[in-house]
Formats: sequence, C-alpha cells, structure tokens
Amino acid sequence: MNVIGDVDNSVSWEKSKEVMNIAKYNINECRNCFAFRECMSCVKNFQSELNKMEKSKTECEIRRQSFHDKLVTIIMLEENLYS
Repeated sequence: MNVIGDVDNSVSWEKSKEVMNIAKYNINECRNCFAFRECMSCVKNFQSELNKMEKSKTECEIRRQSFHDKLVTIIMLEENLYS
C-alpha cells in the first residue's frame, strides 16, 4: 500500500517522492509521450513493484486515447464555432 505517513509521525517526504513519481517506472515511455503533461495516472494503480510496469502500460494507453479524444473534440468544436 502507498502509505506516506500517519497522524503521529506526519508525512515522510522520501516516501511521498517515491509514490508520486510514477513516471520513473516508465521513464523511456513517459519522456516522449504527447500526453505526459495531461496524464492523470493514479498512484493507486501502482501499489506493488511487480505490477507497476504492466499496469502502467495499460493505463498509459487509456490515458493517451482519452487525451487524443479530447483534442479531437476541441478541434471539432473550434472548427464549428469559427466556420
């Protein structure tokens, strides 16, 4: 589980950095991804070291497709608005 702290001991900044830096597990894929800045991958999808790579590949494809669909929608709306 991705526990970054507790009420008694506050937040562990080292654990927080580890949990929040999902891209480090797929740095080669993330570095060149057109949807990187819009990526909303959730930390809960990367609970164990073993499933991080496989789960993230599936999640990345879903995120990229979703971002692509949003871009297409924006372009279609702009074309209809200004035509």
